[in-house]
Amino acid sequence: MKTETILKINNDIYLKNYLKYNSYLFKYLYRDDNYLDIIINEYKKYYSLDINSKINNFKDRLKLINTFIDLIK
Repeated sequence: MKTETILKINNDIYLKNYLKYNSYLFKYLYRDDNYLDIIINEYKKYYSLDINSKINNFKDRLKLINTFIDLIK
């Protein structure tokens, strides 16, 4: 594993925690450093940090606000 990969892992808290609980992924990282991009996409989906999850969360918040406004009327 390259030092750049190790630094990326140590600097990203979510990635570090994800790898802690899914330690089998280190096997793939040792074989191929490019696998880090795949792992990053996986943890973003797991922690709901991808764009789709953020949009859905925002839509849910808007629905909640709309519901409160309807109740006030």
